[in-house]
Amino acid sequence: MTAHERSQRWRRTSGYFKFPEFDFLLTFALSRVLDSFPDSMKRLSECTSKMPRRSNTSPPAVLASAAVYNESSIEQKGDRPQRSAFLWVALFILLLNGSWAVYYYEIQNLPLPVNTEQAGKRGFSEISAMNHVKYLAELGPHPVGSNALDVALEYVLAAAENIKQTAHWEVDVQVDLFHADTGANRLVSGLFKGKTLIYSDLKHVVLRILPKYLPEAAEHVILVSSHIDTVFSAYV
Repeated sequence: MTAHERSQRWRRTSGYFKFPEFDFLLTFALSRVLDSFPDSMKRLSECTSKMPRRSNTSPPAVLASAAVYNESSIEQKGDRPQRSAFLWVALFILLLNGSWAVYYYEIQNLPLPVNTEQAGKRGFSEISAMNHVKYLAELGPHPVGSNALDVALEYVLAAAENIKQTAHWEVDVQVDLFHADTGANRLVSGLFKGKTLIYSDLKHVVLRILPKYLPEAAEHVILVSSHIDTVFSAYV
């Protein structure tokens, strides 16, 4: 059946195309399509034959690279536990050396405390000073006006007299126990700035140290004093 016959059959069965001009155009278009169809199919088959076909088997190079990747990944997984253990050991050794260095420079490198005999007349005895602190601390709270403060003052006065008796022959130590009946002190700084403190019946020990054989240096002396009484804030 030719293209003209197909168009005539289509026109008779459909009944929609009543115009001869449209019939001519439809016949011409169908003839062109049917004439070029075999050539189009032939070109399509040639193009598909030239395309590379996908094979189920991989090339040898791809298989070799995959095998190498699998072996390297297995080796890396095998090295991970060893590397992790080595890292922990290194960190432990570093921590141990750091702790030893801190202990050495903070404790071993410092001078050891000495007693009174080792310190001599020119040295300072840390052991003797700590014994004085322990005794005063064992008295408990001793605020102003308490009996415990009187005991602490007597102890400090006795220790000061002992220092005077055992001082170096080139040094003159003077001990003074003074008693203030009533007094006032205006604070100029700190939390209670501008407040006035009033005190009464205060006792204190002062040491005056100066050269014994240099009268011209009498004005350049050293005064030693310290708080002996305790306050409430020290036990909070």
